[in-house]
Amino acid sequence: MSEELQILDALTPEQEAHQELEAAMEVLTRAKVVIVTTDAEYSEADAAVASIKNAQKRAESRRTELVKPLNDVVKKINAGFKPVDAAYEQALGCYRKPMSAYQAKLAMERAKAEEEARKERERVAQEEARKVEEARRAAEEAAMAAQSAEDPFDALLANEEVEEANRKAALQLEESKQALREVATLPVNAPAKVTGSASKTFEVWHHEITNPELVPLKYRPIDETAIARDVRTLKGDCQIPGVRVYKTIEVK
Repeated sequence: MSEELQILDALTPEQEAHQELEAAMEVLTRAKVVIVTTDAEYSEADAAVASIKNAQKRAESRRTELVKPLNDVVKKINAGFKPVDAAYEQALGCYRKPMSAYQAKLAMERAKAEEEARKERERVAQEEARKVEEARRAAEEAAMAAQSAEDPFDALLANEEVEEANRKAALQLEESKQALREVATLPVNAPAKVTGSASKTFEVWHHEITNPELVPLKYRPIDETAIARDVRTLKGDCQIPGVRVYKTIEVK
């Protein structure tokens, strides 16, 4: 073994790198003041370039020699832990699948309950509107009867009926408003969202081309990537002719 190699073997990788850096910086300092104005100076510069390339190759070779054992160790460690991570991921998948299915079930139940509540609010609104309309018509009919009354006594009674009909119409309007306020605040009989500290629930939006002929020109020829991007951005508000947009609930 040469004296130079013995010295290198005695140095740590950090010391070797520092030593190589000092040599490279000396070369750089000389290179910054190089002037080439003659053939001889050009030849000297060419020889210096060759020397620098050789030194660069030698340094790179030494770097590779130093890191190769470490890279081999890293590869072995990664190879050993790869099935470990795969097993854990598979285990997570086993949990996530039924958890996602349960979250989807709860979401469907909430959507159903919210739809039932919406229909109930709509039914009450229609019923109260009918009551108000009936009271209004009764008041109008009483007013018309009062106008057609010829006998003073009959007219007096008719006017009293008009006042009573108007009072009932006003009362019915207030009762209907109160009924609408009450139905708007009724609690929705839906299951609460389930959360956890280790897992998160996400809405994942998807699309399906149902009729390619209806897809707008901006997506033609059919650009699945652009459609998917718009679906993810707009979510439930995404309305594309010929495309069905839907979501799934996933646990991660």
